[in-house]
Amino acid sequence: MDVLKTAADGSFDSCIKVVLRDFHADFNLRIRKLIHQFPEDYESKTGKFWSGTKRFPAAADFDFDNRMHRAYAAHAASILADALGIAIPEDVEVWIAPQPEPAEAKGAAAAGGGVEALPADAAMSKMCADAKAHLAPFQPTKMELKEKEGGGEELVEVDDQAQTVSELRDALVALTAGFGTGIADTDGADSSIVSGRTCADARLSMAGRLAPAEFEKDDDSNHHIDYCTAASNLRAANYRIEQAPRHEVKRIAGRITPAVATATCSITGLVCLEILKLVQGGAVPKARYRQGGINLGRHGGQLSEPGAPKRTVSVEMDPTMFMPIRAVPEGFSTWDRIVVNKDTAAEKGDLTFAEFLSSVSEQLPEGVTASEIVAGGMILHSPAMFAKHRDDLPKPVYGRWAERDPESAEQLGTRPYLVLSVQAEDDEGTDCHLPVVQYYFKADGSDGAAAAGGGGD
Repeated sequence: MDVLKTAADGSFDSCIKVVLRDFHADFNLRIRKLIHQFPEDYESKTGKFWSGTKRFPAAADFDFDNRMHRAYAAHAASILADALGIAIPEDVEVWIAPQPEPAEAKGAAAAGGGVEALPADAAMSKMCADAKAHLAPFQPTKMELKEKEGGGEELVEVDDQAQTVSELRDALVALTAGFGTGIADTDGADSSIVSGRTCADARLSMAGRLAPAEFEKDDDSNHHIDYCTAASNLRAANYRIEQAPRHEVKRIAGRITPAVATATCSITGLVCLEILKLVQGGAVPKARYRQGGINLGRHGGQLSEPGAPKRTVSVEMDPTMFMPIRAVPEGFSTWDRIVVNKDTAAEKGDLTFAEFLSSVSEQLPEGVTASEIVAGGMILHSPAMFAKHRDDLPKPVYGRWAERDPESAEQLGTRPYLVLSVQAEDDEGTDCHLPVVQYYFKADGSDGAAAAGGGGD
């Protein structure tokens, strides 16, 4: 979204702002999120997390006086400006400090480059200072350690896809509206027609300036290898890894480029096309969605209407649980949800466990009763497994969850709901699998203070 806004703005200053936001996200926020979730003394179930080849990281704050930081900003902004048809200042080369020579780079592992800064250029310094003033503050997000299929563990950031899609959709709507701002309807024509025509004209004008950047490692004037050198060494600095000189980065990039330009590029492009359809919601009919299959070895590929999502069905004997499983409703998919307390959250607030289980059971077929609640990897309520959980029935669901997992509660931010897994059983004692439950513990826009205090009447 930032790139589209920059293309519409058409200034090199905007390119600097986008690049510094990327710097802040990649080399500062991402590292701080990792440190917040897994501090230096963190112990996983396999032992000390930061040990062996895992090096404890250090976040980098953008410092214009650091030549590596300045090189990253100038080279990245120049590449972006060239792709968007924005004029690159003639004196941009003056801003860019030379990359460290091999002798300087060897062993330089301090965060941000560890190389003595060169005198700063006033014009670019002001651009960077203005951009830094609008950088997003650090907000922790939930990350989990999950076992990989081949053994070991990997970090996975937990995100709510529904919220992400909603935010993308709102950003697209705001951007589209922005194309039509500042244009007066002097002819008295219908405003929606004028707005649509203005938007279309603006997009056509912007599209005429765009020029995709083709990676070329042997052209020293296109900033590509210089950007790769700065970016890779900044990441190396985050983890105190020995940095590499420009010629070594160029050699490595020459080997990686064929893979990136084929499979990775093709798959990413196809996925992005579907994301753009998804964030537009109902504006794109389902018949226009596509799933793709490519075989680059045989130079073939095809697009087809997507198959049906995987559905949960009842089975006489589950191969994992070794017991019968009933799907309620029959054939539900990951797209289905049971929504609880959305319309009554302002009145009832945070429901008690008894009220919550009753509300879920009311949406189930007769004879099926909700009995257990799981939040992420934590068993929040299971009287059958833990007798003491019976004492939680009069307690508020969100309040109890926040008490047991305060870190996740802090990371929840202003989101007014929890996504919970609920287990149920029928009159015959058969376990029932349900869609996930989206539970609203407060109304949209409320601060949640009252919600955390108790259940509804």
